[in-house]
Amino acid sequence: MAMHYWRFFLVVLVSIFMFTFALGQTNLLPNGDFETMEPNYFSKMNDGLGGASVIWATDEAAPIRWGAQPPSFYSFKVDKPSTTTDAVGWVSDNNADLYWNNAGGGDLYNLTFYAKTMNVNTSPATQDEKIGVWFRFYSGTGLIAEQFVEVDQSTASVDWAEYTGAVTVSSEPDSVIAVMVMEKNATGTVWFDNVDCNTNSGWTMGIFNGDAETPEGWMYWSSSDKLNFCSLIEDANAHSGTHSVLLYENDNAGDEMVYYSEPIP
Repeated sequence: MAMHYWRFFLVVLVSIFMFTFALGQTNLLPNGDFETMEPNYFSKMNDGLGGASVIWATDEAAPIRWGAQPPSFYSFKVDKPSTTTDAVGWVSDNNADLYWNNAGGGDLYNLTFYAKTMNVNTSPATQDEKIGVWFRFYSGTGLIAEQFVEVDQSTASVDWAEYTGAVTVSSEPDSVIAVMVMEKNATGTVWFDNVDCNTNSGWTMGIFNGDAETPEGWMYWSSSDKLNFCSLIEDANAHSGTHSVLLYENDNAGDEMVYYSEPIP
C-alpha cells in the first residue's frame, strides 16, 4: 500500500513541476503585445557611433509606393551630426528565399527606394561622403553583384523622392540584402522608405517590410486600391502598454486587409 502512495505523490509532484515549467515559458508568438518598437526584418547598424541615431521614425514617411491606401506611418531614419569611423544605417534580413521569395539568377534586378534629406553634406567627392542604399547579392560567402543607389545631395535638403537603379545578377543568389547608409563622412539627417528590389522579367522576390510599417514579429496585407488601412498605432486605450493595431474600413467594397504574425517554426 505504501508503494501506491509514493506513486501518487510522485505523479502529483511531476504534475506541479510541469505546470510551473509551462507557466514560465516564453510565448511562441513574438511581440504579441505590440510593445517591442523595432521594425520587422531590419536591424540597426552602428547606432550611437559618434553620436549618430538610427531610429524607426514616425515624424516622416513617404507615400505608400503603390499610391493608395493604406497610408504610411513609419520610415527608417538616420541622424548623423558628424563624421564617424564607419557607416551608419539600417540592414535588412536576407530576403533571397525568405518565405515565398525565390531570388533567381541571370536577370536584371530593378532597385527602388524613397528618401528625404535634411541638412546633409552636399556634392560628395568620394563614396565615403554619400548617402543611399547598397543592394548586395551573395552566393555562399562570395559577393556576386552589388549596386549603390545614391540620393540627391546636390542641395542640403531634398523632399521625398523616388530613387531607382538596376543591377544584373548572373547566377542565383542565396542572400539578398539591402543596406540603407550614411557613409562614414556623410552628415545630416535622412529618412528611407519603400525599399524594394525585384527581377525585370517577372516577380520573384521583394524586401519584407521595405515600407517600414510593421513591428518585430508581424506583417500586413491590404488591397491597394480600396479605402482601408491597418497599422500599428499609439493608443491611449490599448488593453495594455501604449500600442495596438488598428484596422479601418471606409467603404463596403469587396476588399481585404490582414495584420498577421510571421511564421514561427
